[in-house]
Amino acid sequence: LDRVAFRSDDFEAMRLATLVGMGIGLLADWVVGPDVRSGALIRLGLGGESWNRRPTGIYLLRALAKPSAKLGAFMTALRKQIGTPPTWEQ
Repeated sequence: LDRVAFRSDDFEAMRLATLVGMGIGLLADWVVGPDVRSGALIRLGLGGESWNRRPTGIYLLRALAKPSAKLGAFMTALRKQIGTPPTWEQ
């Protein structure tokens, strides 16, 4: 049985639909991390385990083995902005 109340390819629209109670949303930690921490959303579990908790990441694909200075600076800035652990997991 495939009953879909709302479908979107926009993470923010899915987040808002989930927050207003339209149903269950399958969303990334970086989209709903603050909502989960505040208690506005909860993680669903199956048998005590969080569903679909495979390790994830953000990957930068590049054509050259050695990045240009500009790309290297961008990668450094991106790593700094995201943080370790990522800001959405803190």
